[in-house]
Amino acid sequence: MTQPVDTTSVSPLNLGPGTNAPPVDSAQETGGFEGTTIDDVTTDNVRVSQTAIRHLTVKSGTFEQSATMHMQAEEVALHNSPAGILSTDRADVFDSAVGILRGPMTVREGKAQVLLHIGPANCTVRPIMSGRSAIAVGASFGAAFAILGSLLRRIMTDGTRA
Repeated sequence: MTQPVDTTSVSPLNLGPGTNAPPVDSAQETGGFEGTTIDDVTTDNVRVSQTAIRHLTVKSGTFEQSATMHMQAEEVALHNSPAGILSTDRADVFDSAVGILRGPMTVREGKAQVLLHIGPANCTVRPIMSGRSAIAVGASFGAAFAILGSLLRRIMTDGTRA
């Protein structure tokens, strides 16, 4: 992990790849990032365009053609932006893909692609797995591995026990 950069001489828009973004006070200004790669961001309000962020903690934000691996937010709008893990109080999705989404989601325009959604959603959201189906799939894999492990143990020991 890299150390935070000095915010006195560097604008958040001019950060290089792999650098940490400075915290931004929402009462004074809104943070913005465009065309860069950032490891960690913690801020109140942010507008992100064509940027990749590894971990983002934000109060509210708008993403346009950007990607994030892990995001925690109160309110977020995703425009043509993929997200890996998203935990939010409210997500508005416009033609975006999300791996795991925890919290309410509304599809405003286009199609949302969601692998696992935990929380309420409008009727247009069709996740590949819901919370219940994820538990069922996990239990099925666990049972299958237990049975296969038992069979392999018997085959490897030729049916004899020590």
